[in-house]
Amino acid sequence: MTIENIICEIEASSDEYYRLTVSSYEAQSGLWLAKCRFRRTDSGEQIGGCVVSEKSQLLALISLSAKIKSELAELARPPHEWGRVALRVLLKDYRQLDVELTEILFKLQKSREAGTLSKEELHRGHWNARTLAIAGGIKFSHRLAMPSEQDRIDLMTSPEPVYQDAVINPWYLDDLNSRDSLFEFIIDPSAEVILAHEGHQARMAKGGQ
Repeated sequence: MTIENIICEIEASSDEYYRLTVSSYEAQSGLWLAKCRFRRTDSGEQIGGCVVSEKSQLLALISLSAKIKSELAELARPPHEWGRVALRVLLKDYRQLDVELTEILFKLQKSREAGTLSKEELHRGHWNARTLAIAGGIKFSHRLAMPSEQDRIDLMTSPEPVYQDAVINPWYLDDLNSRDSLFEFIIDPSAEVILAHEGHQARMAKGGQ
């Protein structure tokens, strides 16, 4: 069995709901990592994945192939909120903004710990974060003014399985936090939207109960 065959076999496991993509690389001498990402076919967002490490690229891909079967079996079919592309893309785009802002902080922290953080780098990080935050605030406020009232209410409420399994599923935890944060971008929310958001926060605090 060749490396190319294993990759093709894994990616051929894609179906109408999920698209699988595989990558592998040598992290250090004698240690290979193989990764698989699961993306929804409707919204394109990544909702899961797995990674393994082995002594060779071939062994890593073989291990990955075996692990993927169990990971795929746990995914909902169809995925939660299937077909509601606008809502899912909104969550996806917010998560991307959050990742970009966090990366700026991590970079500054890394420089600080190494003792190489200059005044110029600190200022550059501040202004980059500020620019991203302002642009994101404007973009999401406009986008959240466009959906219907029911869409905004639905956006404030995670699918039921998310509340139940967020403690052990980091992708579900992202869903909870993203919906909570997006409330801040809704201009003059209605009483129903506020109530939905408060209910969401209450369930988050109680671990989904």
